[in-house]
Parts: sequence; structure tokens; C-alpha cells
Amino acid sequence: MEHIIVSNMMDYFDTHNILCPQQHGFRSKHSCETQLIGFTEEIADSLDQGQQTDVIVMDFSKAFDKAEHHKLVYKLQHMGVNPYITTWIKDFLHNRSQQVLVENKVSHSLPVLSGVPQGSIVGPSLFLAYINDLPGSVRSRVRLFADDTIVYLTIKSHTSAQSLQEDLHNLELWENEWSMKFNPDKCKVLRIHRKRKRVIFPYTLHDTILRTTEKRKISWGYYQ
Repeated sequence: MEHIIVSNMMDYFDTHNILCPQQHGFRSKHSCETQLIGFTEEIADSLDQGQQTDVIVMDFSKAFDKAEHHKLVYKLQHMGVNPYITTWIKDFLHNRSQQVLVENKVSHSLPVLSGVPQGSIVGPSLFLAYINDLPGSVRSRVRLFADDTIVYLTIKSHTSAQSLQEDLHNLELWENEWSMKFNPDKCKVLRIHRKRKRVIFPYTLHDTILRTTEKRKISWGYYQ
């Protein structure tokens, strides 16, 4: 049944171009390779033009566990998903509970009100729908592979760096609205350039200055 639901939902998303083009995770004809090729081409063009690109490698905290069920259903309805499918998904997520077993002792049962069921067939597609509007909250360029997120911009001065910083603030607003959370301790700044003089800007997230790195690995690529 999950396969049928996912097949119909993804066909609808593809037919009507619902999913943002920046997302390459869990999608037909999209992969790590397609994401990496597109990003590498952009960076190569920027370097050929003698420009600096600042890349913020974002890290969600427990991304798949944070999606609140009632907000997910709202997003599916807003995206125009078939009401029967939306109702099925609502029931699929409803009345779930969890317990912890330690040394043969079981904790009290608690309701599960957020998170897409990991290991399920439908879970990844639900997560794509949940974060689909993230790129629309910023003016900088964004690339996604499931929950792996990078936000980047050509930096010509402190003014353009400030624009990227404003988008980090916009992502904070998006987090608060949709109950997601970036971990600033794991978010990194990668400056890509061939300049002797570069623009240095102290990017912050949640009042934490992001650390700069010369290389960074995420699930769909390795950059330095």
C-alpha cells in the first residue's frame, strides 16, 4: 500500500513540478551525481570569473524526527495532494507511540506527534514535501539532497556577505515556523576562491559564529 501511495504522490509532484528543482534526494532521475555536477559547474564558472563563493554547509538536528504531523498534513493539502491520499497519510501517522527498553525494563508509552517513520516506504517522500518550501525562504542559491542543505552566494563585498547572513536569519524564521532545527555547531563556512584578497565575514546562526573550514564532506560531495 505504501508503494502505491508513494507512486501516485510522486507522479503528481513530477507532473505538476511541485518539488523544488534544488532537491535531488529520493527523486527519479535525480541523484548525488546530478547534484554534484550542477554545483561543480557553478563553482567552476565562478572561479573562472575570478569570484569568491561563500558556501554555508547546513546540518539539521534529527531532521526526520522533527516534522510535526499536523504541519505535514497542512503542507500536503496546500500542495494539492489528493484528499484521499492526505487522509490515508494522516491515519498512517495517527496514534503512534514509543517506548524504551533498557535491561528488560520498559518505559511508559508516549505519543509520537512528529517525525516521518524511518524505514517506511512513504517516509522519504513525506520529508521532501515537508522541507520543499525551504529554498523559497531565502534569496541565495540553495541545493538539497534530502536533509543535506547548502546555501551559497557569490561574494563581492561585505554587502553581499551581509545578504547571505540575512538569509541565515531567514532560515531561523523558517525553522521556528516549521519546528525544524539547524545545529550551528555542525554548520560550516566554506570559502571557494583563487583570490589573494578575500572577503572575510563572521556568519552566525542562533547567535553562534559558524566555523570556517577548508574542506567539507556531505552525502553528495566533497569540496575543498
